[in-house]
Amino acid sequence: MSKTVFVLGAGASMIENLPSQAEILKSIFKKEESDFATFNPTLLKTGERYRRARINIAEFIIRLFSNKNYFDFISDESALAEIETLPMAEKYKLLDELKKDNGFLESIYEYIAESKSHITLEDIFTILDKAIASNEHIQGYDTSKIIQLRNDFVFCIIRLFVKSSVNQSFDSQTYLNFIEKIIQKRIEAEQTGDPVSIITLNWDFIVDKYFSHVVSSNSDYEKAKLDYCVYDHNYHHFFDDSDIESIPSTILKRQGYYNVKLLKLHGAMNWLLCKNCQRLFYSQEKYIAFEEFYDTSAPECPFCTKNYSLSGDRNNTKLTSELITPTLLKNLDNVTFKNIWKNAFVELAEAEKVVFIGYSLPQADFEFRYMLKKAIRPTTNIDVVLYHNDDPNKIKDLLKDEGDISKFTANVSETRFKSFFGKDDINFFYEGIIDYVENHL
Repeated sequence: MSKTVFVLGAGASMIENLPSQAEILKSIFKKEESDFATFNPTLLKTGERYRRARINIAEFIIRLFSNKNYFDFISDESALAEIETLPMAEKYKLLDELKKDNGFLESIYEYIAESKSHITLEDIFTILDKAIASNEHIQGYDTSKIIQLRNDFVFCIIRLFVKSSVNQSFDSQTYLNFIEKIIQKRIEAEQTGDPVSIITLNWDFIVDKYFSHVVSSNSDYEKAKLDYCVYDHNYHHFFDDSDIESIPSTILKRQGYYNVKLLKLHGAMNWLLCKNCQRLFYSQEKYIAFEEFYDTSAPECPFCTKNYSLSGDRNNTKLTSELITPTLLKNLDNVTFKNIWKNAFVELAEAEKVVFIGYSLPQADFEFRYMLKKAIRPTTNIDVVLYHNDDPNKIKDLLKDEGDISKFTANVSETRFKSFFGKDDINFFYEGIIDYVENHL
């Protein structure tokens, strides 16, 4: 039986209204609804951590990506004149006091949200990762502060997704149909079959959540399970006193289940990893990566806690989030990611058809582009599912009065796919995932 591999990019999550990469920086500094942030119990556990993180990130953005300093946000000219007369040590003390003033901080946050939201995460993380890898300081930040900044960014990104999921209903008929069709294909191929798999470059758990919902609501699918292609453990089995069984993905077939492979190349917010034993814990119900940042109750590896209980250092057994951030210096040396990427290569190499959904083949994903070039055969059928604003014909209509528009159309997604794969018989669909699942899947 022929194999189809679905590759999900950020556009595949648009119907769930998750923050896109381009919106993340603005969202971090956008003024929150105070009652929601104050009384939501999940977010409340990290309130102080979030306050400190925003202060650190804001200072970094102002220092490296603007020509301003904090004193430029003081509107009182007489106060500014007085500050100019202070010795440097006194100015630093004043800065520390200003960082405690919520009104002052909000003026800086508003400036970043309105004027600096165009800064890309690739630029931010590449700068941080380069400095860390080179053990270099940058504009007053030493290595420890750079590592802290990076952690602050990751924390704030995870928090955004947690916040967005609080009111998510996960009732999209498109995703329900998409997952159900995939499960049906897998079951029709019988227990030993392998007709379909999903590769995602997203951090969210949309596929996981919908898969869990579809399986739990239909007894015909009770033997279908997600296969992350690593030796993993169900988080709730160990941490929630739950009777949920925990069967590692690597032995699902042997246990008689219909495994559906879901390969998360950039990690996931519903994963936690033990850096000591490399065990991966997953949830299909919530973004457990956020729990790493709980001030007093961050989860610990149940295996290493037992094995190394006398070591005395809690950090040796603490579970951590593991996300591959948008950077030009991606570190894929982790054992877990090596296994996932190796399995993704095999899936693509075996595929008779590859369907890209909401993925525009960006230059920054050069490791994945390298994998695609190595794995996908010239005879493999390719579908690309994008949206109206990616349609080159619509772009041409919009720019018809601009004269030579070749410089605009040369970088549209369709051109990138055709030039990268060196073939013109790629099928492009510009009606989005809803239309594709309904009419072409």
